[in-house]
Amino acid sequence: MPVTEQKFHKPLESALRVISGAQGVPGLVAALVERGEITFHVCLGSTDLDVPSPVDLDTRFPLASVSKVVTAAALHAEGGRLPLSTAITNALPELAWADERGRHITLRQLLSHTAGLDDIDPVAWADDAAVDDLAHARAVAAFAARPFLALPGERYAYSNAGYDVAGLALARSAGTSFETAARERVLAPLGMEASSYYPHPPVASAAVGHVGDGLGGVIPYRGSIGSRSHPACGTLASTARDLAKLVAALADPSRAPVSGFTELATRVASTGRADGAWSGLGVRLRERSGETVVEHGGWDPGFRCAVAAIPSRCAGALVLTNFHWSSPAMMNCMLDALQGIRPEIAADELTQLRRPAPAGRSSG
Repeated sequence: MPVTEQKFHKPLESALRVISGAQGVPGLVAALVERGEITFHVCLGSTDLDVPSPVDLDTRFPLASVSKVVTAAALHAEGGRLPLSTAITNALPELAWADERGRHITLRQLLSHTAGLDDIDPVAWADDAAVDDLAHARAVAAFAARPFLALPGERYAYSNAGYDVAGLALARSAGTSFETAARERVLAPLGMEASSYYPHPPVASAAVGHVGDGLGGVIPYRGSIGSRSHPACGTLASTARDLAKLVAALADPSRAPVSGFTELATRVASTGRADGAWSGLGVRLRERSGETVVEHGGWDPGFRCAVAAIPSRCAGALVLTNFHWSSPAMMNCMLDALQGIRPEIAADELTQLRRPAPAGRSSG
């Protein structure tokens, strides 16, 4: 049975419409997932302002950094063959670290963003030419030549590159590409058949990213949004229907057909955020109205998305948009509904939401 009171569904949809309308979000898909089932969803707007087509539960969106949840789950599923205590020098002996400390980094530190690695990407984030089987390894080798921010294990510092390093370790352990390993260990068991890594196959409905034009308007982003250089940290794409299966596994790990989802929510280090969030082993954790929320967000040029789960309720939520300036207020309203709080947007918050989006791109 659903845990969310249906009386909150209409105000939730209304709040999502208000937020997306205030920000000029071209397309939005949001859903509540309770006990493994989608119990509420709303689909608003279009996949592309230039060539309008309605978004739906089967529209494909890039997940950006939400990809890291799958990466971490795949490494947990690798289990005994690749323990999280493994030093990266044992998993990837070919890496030539410019800083000797790199040899002692563990997979646990990489997954919790405590390895001390910088987050400056030495290889173009989006490079249509980087589609060969060695692109991932080249990017990791280039990053190993960079200086460190801190001693391994000293503090939290979000690092996309750290996940690419961990993902390459998984690929070596599996004896295949990272994309294949992640698909075999997580996507296939969860039934996420519509999900794919870059380069993505053609589909009937695919969202196009949108950004601010610098003049108060919103325009499609036509640049590249991927490469095979960084599959582990951010090139997975999915649909709301598929992503709901990942949310269900986060919400109720005991029923997940993949082992290791419980370990994702291990508290490792404080993120230093104002909300008191902690880094786990693949997710972020924070307390909200007395309950633990397990979550991750993602940004790509023209896109923003988020997943969140409340394990104590075996419930969670997802939000997918094709606008890089979409507000976190959307997910806050979803969580309100799950926790029995009427979703509402305060007048001062609405004023902030109506501010024009800046021009440019955002990713991470």
